[in-house]
Amino acid sequence: TDSPVTIQSEAIKTDGEALYLSFDYAYTAYDDQYADSLKVTVIDVCQPDKEMVVFLKGGTELKTITDYVDNSWKPVSTADWKHVFIPIKGFNNGTVAVQFTNINGFSNNLYVDNINFRTGHIMAADSVCIGVSFFDTDIMGNNYQWIFDGGDVVNGKVHYVTFDTPGEKEIQLIVDTGYGLDTIYKTIQVLDKPESGFNYVNNNGIVQYEPTTIDEVSFFWDFGDGTISTVQNPSHNFTNGEFTTCLIVSNDCGSDTTCQSIVVTSSINDIQNTFEGILLAPNPTTDYLNLSNVGKENYSFEVVLFNAIGQVVLPIGLVDLKSGTQTAIDVNALGAGVYWLKLMDTGKVAYIKVVVN
Repeated sequence: TDSPVTIQSEAIKTDGEALYLSFDYAYTAYDDQYADSLKVTVIDVCQPDKEMVVFLKGGTELKTITDYVDNSWKPVSTADWKHVFIPIKGFNNGTVAVQFTNINGFSNNLYVDNINFRTGHIMAADSVCIGVSFFDTDIMGNNYQWIFDGGDVVNGKVHYVTFDTPGEKEIQLIVDTGYGLDTIYKTIQVLDKPESGFNYVNNNGIVQYEPTTIDEVSFFWDFGDGTISTVQNPSHNFTNGEFTTCLIVSNDCGSDTTCQSIVVTSSINDIQNTFEGILLAPNPTTDYLNLSNVGKENYSFEVVLFNAIGQVVLPIGLVDLKSGTQTAIDVNALGAGVYWLKLMDTGKVAYIKVVVN
């Protein structure tokens, strides 16, 4: 035909990968008076105004054999063909196609074959664990140069690298394709085995939990009362007592567990209901607590003082508290805050909330 002829490839979607076009062509001119041209254009099918001519040759420059041919010509050997490899820039995010246009100048036949329009990748997982990781690429080239997180430069198509620290790492690969240098990037997340930990707020038996590790992990809470949860920040309603809550955090690199003891009581009436006649004053206090027995029963208490996160801060020990007696508990060494006094006697347990100013 005398008019330009355009064929278009199927569109491919790119997502930050490098983009490549390769093809073979064969051509010779009829004579030096008439010449055809080949134009190759990359387009973004979602943005019609975005296009780029990546190949344009005609006449003598396009010829793949030396001679002119004054009749209908076709290639007969591999020597009649030329191979073209073109790294495509500026289309790394989009839906892209390539157009081949034969601009007819009344010259001779033009042949195009082995069209390969594809993305190139750094072949590695998006997230890896601390330790040795494997990297490869599907880009064909003569030389390969890897740069890992701006550090050492290493050569070779396949490479193993050891990451010692967690975090976001940038991988850069420079490939000598034989038609120039091409550079692609990939960002990966290096993960460490998670470390479990959590804080909590106890509001009269309604406990709100918050883990100290939240990135790239799953959560498994065991509240110690027969119930569990897998949400990140659970809230749990306890009855009165002492409970051990455990949190297991997991990711692809392993898991870790931590546990804390939680003391739950709503008011001093709980103490009165358990041990009749037991009083604690002054509360709040700054220096001493007086534990008194104004009832008729005699008690032999094992007494322990916990902080707000369930750690023992004052193991007071055995206290004999007969009817009509009292004992002083020295809290001068404690910092200001909320504490819990635990009383145990003959299988019964009670708690008193203590405030130190």
